[in-house]
Amino acid sequence: MSMNMASPGRTFALQLIVSLAILILIGVTGADFFHRDKKFIVLKHTLVYGAFALSISWLGLRVTLVRAIWGKRLSLSAPQWRRCVVALAALFAGLAALNLTVAFRARLAVWLNYKLFGALAIFCAEIFGITLWLRRSPDGSA
Repeated sequence: MSMNMASPGRTFALQLIVSLAILILIGVTGADFFHRDKKFIVLKHTLVYGAFALSISWLGLRVTLVRAIWGKRLSLSAPQWRRCVVALAALFAGLAALNLTVAFRARLAVWLNYKLFGALAIFCAEIFGITLWLRRSPDGSA
């Protein structure tokens, strides 16, 4: 299935949205220097993961944000794009919930190890799983 090129106005609007999201992310990340509070530092990751999940699911299902970013590199059918968007949104929502659970039920050292190794391993495994899942079903079926 070939992808239609977006109009220059839509491309500019998408670039504007992505730029705004990056600025917000930098602002939230930079707030660590001013807020030396442990709860804020721990919750920040949950908020970022939650924002990614919401933006991918809300914008992704309406404007196909993931397809606009990766559309030229991946040739997938419409059901596969939808599955990819849902899987990515579920990944970030799951990472947010898991971060919240580990942050408030474990010691800070355990949370730090989870952030350094666990979240990255989960993310990489999920992306690898999504890739295998999409390659296994070229027509978009289960």
